Amino acid sequence: MTAEYVDINNFQMSVSNKNGEELFNVSGLCMHSAYVVKEIAYKTENNILHITVFLSGVNKKGKSGSFNESIVIHPAVNMIVFGRDKQLLWKRDEF
Repeated sequence: MTAEYVDINNFQMSVSNKNGEELFNVSGLCMHSAYVVKEIAYKTENNILHITVFLSGVNKKGKSGSFNESIVIHPAVNMIVFGRDKQLLWKRDEF
């Protein structure tokens, strides 16, 4: 199962710079209380960075429904989207 934008509570985003790299910071909490974040995957296609949060119904020790990630924004990336519905999170020069 994957999380979609509408499944996330307290969704927060920001862009920062660290050591000359542009970072996209994203965090939130899955509203499906029975699920935990299993994995967060990133895939770049056609200058678009896709973020996918995979959920699991199996609660392993140390896992929760929250996430907090900092992702390097490659200079060629012009947009960042979330989930299968490709919710636009960030567009270069418009954040």
